[in-house]
Amino acid sequence: MDTGRQQRLNILERDAERKVLAPLRTHGWKAEIASAVDGDESLLISAERGGHRHLIALIYSSATVNKVYKKLALQVEHIFFNGEPYMVESFAYGLDKPVGSAEDFHELLLKWNESSADGKFVPVAEDAEPVTEQRPQHRLLLSEEPIEAIWLRLRQYQSVTLAKKLIKERARWTAWIIV
Repeated sequence: MDTGRQQRLNILERDAERKVLAPLRTHGWKAEIASAVDGDESLLISAERGGHRHLIALIYSSATVNKVYKKLALQVEHIFFNGEPYMVESFAYGLDKPVGSAEDFHELLLKWNESSADGKFVPVAEDAEPVTEQRPQHRLLLSEEPIEAIWLRLRQYQSVTLAKKLIKERARWTAWIIV
């Protein structure tokens, strides 16, 4: 394999992790790159949760020859391309499977989540780590003027750095709740 093709495949794998695999895992899906299609610069990505299985393709660019689209359409239920769309109709014609940008994967993920959830409950992965209950943290403010101590504590929340830390911590706990 030439170095240019290998570099494109490396970029595709990196973006697959960021745009497809990480969101799937965040939502409790067991996801992996099933295979890399040699010569086509495309990846087959499998996802499974609660007995529901899906297989999608991610290609390097929308400007990929039609025979690659047709070959992938025989194997997968949806084809995504990395990057911005470029003359998609000229390359992806004659297909019975939807084609879209990897940026739009989240919409499909939401549909998958809805179809795999049993009522309001999401299937729990066998290897999922249990969520442990934590006691709420209380701050003891020692001051001769308690109202000043309270306002000082509230002013700390104006800090952008502290706000980022709080949002990250909240997102981490929200991800556990989703699973």
